Amino acid sequence: MALQDILRNVGTALDQVENYIDGVDTTFNPKNTLNGIRISLTTVRDHMQRYAQDAINLQGLLYIANGQINNLMNDLTNTRNDVFQRTQLLNLTYNNEANEHHRWELNSRQIILNLQNNLLANKANMADVNQLLGLQLASLPFYDGQKEPDSYYAKLRTINESA
Repeated sequence: MALQDILRNVGTALDQVENYIDGVDTTFNPKNTLNGIRISLTTVRDHMQRYAQDAINLQGLLYIANGQINNLMNDLTNTRNDVFQRTQLLNLTYNNEANEHHRWELNSRQIILNLQNNLLANKANMADVNQLLGLQLASLPFYDGQKEPDSYYAKLRTINESA
């Protein structure tokens, strides 16, 4: 039975008691009616206490839910900050690598330019090379494919390194 029906019945019972007191209707026992009113009011009070407890419980659940929402919002903010910091770090690393590559490229171009502009200083005189290695190379026979190529290469390397 809904609370509205119970309260309506209490109102009707109070009207009956009032009629009894006024002497309009004396065909019933007012004690029974008052006892019914007392039981109905107890039922209403129990319902109200239950609703109040439900409201308290729901308020607690709302508090917990709001706490979880706040925690999730904080986690989202922290994650965004982490992503932002990592993005900045990646951009810094990329820019450093790009600058290093650019510096290396400019340095290489400068070396090439210096080598192109100083041809005579950077070339060995072939006459000096022939004089230095000529006797040693003359003592080395031509490679005829009969011996291991590694041993022939080792002899050539020894001659070049001795110069």
